[in-house]
Formats: sequence, C-alpha cells, structure tokens
Amino acid sequence: MVFDASKKTFDSLCGSPSNYISWKLNIEAVAKTHRLWRSIQGRQVEPEYVDAEAPTAAEISAHDDWEDLRDQTAGMLWLCIEPDQQEHVKNVRNSPVRMWDTLENLHQAKTAAPRFASLINLLNVVRANDELLMKFLARVTKLGGEWRRVARASSLHSLSQPTG
Repeated sequence: MVFDASKKTFDSLCGSPSNYISWKLNIEAVAKTHRLWRSIQGRQVEPEYVDAEAPTAAEISAHDDWEDLRDQTAGMLWLCIEPDQQEHVKNVRNSPVRMWDTLENLHQAKTAAPRFASLINLLNVVRANDELLMKFLARVTKLGGEWRRVARASSLHSLSQPTG
C-alpha cells in the first residue's frame, strides 16, 4: 500500500511549537500500517550479494526491492514534516534511519537531567504549616504532571542510545 500524504489525518512535524511527541506516535502508526516501520528502525537490512561482480537476478531483485522500500519510507517521512524541519534532514533525506534519528535528537533531550530535576522537585515537596491541604495537593499534582511529561519525552530507551 503506497502512502498518500494528502490523506493523512495528523499535522506534519513543526518546530515551533513542537508537536514531536504526537507526530512521532502518528508516524509510527502510519509506517506500521504501510509496512515501513522496520525500515525506519533500521531493521530492514540491505541485502548482500554473494559475488558483487556477478549478482544473480534474485539478488538484484532483492536489492531493488530494498531500495524501493527505503526510498518509499524516506519519502513518507519527508512529506510529513514542515519545510522548517526538512532543513534539518535534507542532507540525510535518502536514509529513513538517519532522518528519524536526526529529528529525534533535535526534538528530545537525551540526558536524564530534566527528568531527575523534576523528580527531585516532586520528592522534596513539603507542606507549610499554614498551607491548606487542597493547595498542597494541587501543588503536588502539578509537580507530578510535570515529572510525567518530562519522563514521557525522554524515555529510558532513548537514554540508553549513544549520543553524538
């Protein structure tokens, strides 16, 4: 099934304000339904020739299929990002893996600092003697929401990936 950008029902990736989290989830769903997700993840490995000097017809066909899938995936990603974001990936636009990684690095912090800072704020909350219980609970709820937002934006998986 070929991707048709004119029929997508979600916003393209934009830089300000960033809609990266929702865009990422939508792209993952679209890529999975179009059988392109493994190509974005880098799990669609380029087929090798047994003898590069004399490839068989089957090897050539397998390589052509791999290139078509890679190009279709890169094209889908390109069509789902705004021009200001295309600037960041134009030099890697033929590699869906590099496009995905570049956008992720641009939009998500790869350090644990924001998550730990928000967790420390939550854990250090103390109720003042004259503070109303409802006001205290509202403060704790707000800090908990902030921690969840930061934790979601910087998953443990992304922290385990090498940076640079």
